[in-house]
Amino acid sequence: ILLLCVVILVVFSGIFSSINMRQMQNQALAALEEKTRADYDQNIKDQVSVVISLLEKINAQYEEGIYTLDEAKKLAADQVRELGYGKDGYFWIDQTDGTNVVLLGKDTEGTNRLDMVDANGTELIKEIIKNGMLEDGGFTDYLFPKQGETEASPKRGYSKWFEPFDWVVGTGNYTDYIDKDIAAVRDQYNTFFDQKVTQFLIGLIVMFGIMVVIV
Repeated sequence: ILLLCVVILVVFSGIFSSINMRQMQNQALAALEEKTRADYDQNIKDQVSVVISLLEKINAQYEEGIYTLDEAKKLAADQVRELGYGKDGYFWIDQTDGTNVVLLGKDTEGTNRLDMVDANGTELIKEIIKNGMLEDGGFTDYLFPKQGETEASPKRGYSKWFEPFDWVVGTGNYTDYIDKDIAAVRDQYNTFFDQKVTQFLIGLIVMFGIMVVIV
């Protein structure tokens, strides 16, 4: 009976410890992913806020009579077009009717892209404009090919409406790197977990052998 109790105790201890370690691992991964995505969102939101502040200054000069409205818009567009952040960060501007104002000086500027859709059929410009016109702006997830690639990758942007110019200012970047980083950490956790479980099972087997001898 004593030996049977020891066997049961060892088995349940091993199962419980393994489950507990796996839960802790999953919670740590979830917390890491949540923080990484929150930091990304905050960063692109802050970058758009910088552009909005620039537009407010230029608009104030227009209201003072320093520039005409067209001159103020051209000055603002030229300055935003040259702005960037990080490695590949840039900004775009669309009017609420879908006419593009700023996009890296490409031929897209001046054209209407309201009906533009991504690989999933999402009308991304409509979504960017709609979310940008929320009280505090908004985030939009969509698919878009990276430069030099044809296959679409996940991208997340933030946009906000600047009412005096009727412009929706946006920025964003690809988020697949987050998935890759989390996957890499998950692999590290799994390797560590397997090592610890192996060590734990060996310890239980040794302890069980000792208990058998004692019994």
